[in-house]
Amino acid sequence: MGGYRLGDHMRLLVQTPTIIMLGTALGKETPQLGLVDQVLTGAGLKVDVVPGIDAWLKCHLATILPLADGIYGAATDNYRIARTPGLMRVVARAIKESLHAIAQLGYPLLPKQLSKITLLPAGLLAWMFRKRFATIESEIGLAGHARAARAEVQHLCEEFQLLVDQSGAATPNLAYLKRFLDPDVPTISEGVKHIDIA
Repeated sequence: MGGYRLGDHMRLLVQTPTIIMLGTALGKETPQLGLVDQVLTGAGLKVDVVPGIDAWLKCHLATILPLADGIYGAATDNYRIARTPGLMRVVARAIKESLHAIAQLGYPLLPKQLSKITLLPAGLLAWMFRKRFATIESEIGLAGHARAARAEVQHLCEEFQLLVDQSGAATPNLAYLKRFLDPDVPTISEGVKHIDIA
């Protein structure tokens, strides 16, 4: 699920079936976790109890933060970023850097298909993202959500940076994208084919 407030309404993207990931910090099932599972399942939602929820959440941040920062770099316009291959490649490289940092800290990459992202060339990954960005789903669930949650993304980026610093991993593309958290930083012109992050 994702979305944003539009006047006195909410504009939401809901995938069917909606899967809610649950877990505990210590990776153990508890009576409270079972109760939450029961309530959500009773409401018709699909629940997936993830033993490694801590790693799963860190990996989630490793992917969504570069995407959000890239959206800010395109003036929060998902169609514009889809038409800007240079920015898409920076986003793809930043995701790979972020996942590498998580792996350097000894966390498994979850869900497991994230491991495939680390193996793909950044250019191919950027091409795949471009196709998905130019959709109404990305307009609602990514660009709209990023516009509405800039303060939240800024806070999460600060916390994620602590992990990156602990890992010792080099993340120049991620650092470049983080500049766009500041709304006063000029955005990338549409259609730019190459960005020199130096």
